[in-house]
Amino acid sequence: MHVFVVDDEPPSLELVSKPLEYHGALVTTCRTLQAPRLMSHVMPNVVVMEVPTADDRADALVRRIRAAAAQHRKP
Repeated sequence: MHVFVVDDEPPSLELVSKPLEYHGALVTTCRTLQAPRLMSHVMPNVVVMEVPTADDRADALVRRIRAAAAQHRKP
């Protein structure tokens, strides 16, 4: 299982990633601004992301993740 964790706070990245790694998940962490670039190279099974309600970047990032997933599913 590959989990992609996106957050702008390093302590939060560690708080989420450590238990997942302990239980055998491959975890890729990054900050919000790095996520679109990484998503063009990494296709995880699960994305964990804090979504601030007043941040339009989160909506744009979700759209990019969905588009990347759709590209990977095409034969």
